[in-house]
Amino acid sequence: MIRCLASAALGVVSCARICAQDPNTDAEVDELVQSEMKRQHIPGLALGVYSEGKITKTKGYGVANVEWGMPVQPDTVFQSGSVEKQFVATDVMMLVEDGKVGLDDSVRKHFRDAPETWNNITVRNRTAPSAAPRGRWSDTYCQVAGHR
Repeated sequence: MIRCLASAALGVVSCARICAQDPNTDAEVDELVQSEMKRQHIPGLALGVYSEGKITKTKGYGVANVEWGMPVQPDTVFQSGSVEKQFVATDVMMLVEDGKVGLDDSVRKHFRDAPETWNNITVRNRTAPSAAPRGRWSDTYCQVAGHR
């Protein structure tokens, strides 16, 4: 799964370069995306290409649900499963580098309404693969960075 996401990310970078060079290359982008999907057996994906802070292309490719044949739309939401953990850990480390969060901070420092049973849970604990309660951290970590 990580290989597919990494390949998809590389494909998006390639698409972004193509779109940034010539905004009239939709067919070339579509061909690149579809060939990678076929090569890697990816049933579907939603593509968003941004250039200089503006959306230059959004499109759904393939199916979101193989069993039902439901097509992917640009706004289709996919379940990322355990892959989300790597993204959350990376985002948290960016917050640490920016000085907005300390690895040894209690999570309650940043989520004041968290239950008292979380007193001894640190940000460092939450970046470990099997740490503490599920769900709440990944849903709300961006509040610390002021994104919500």
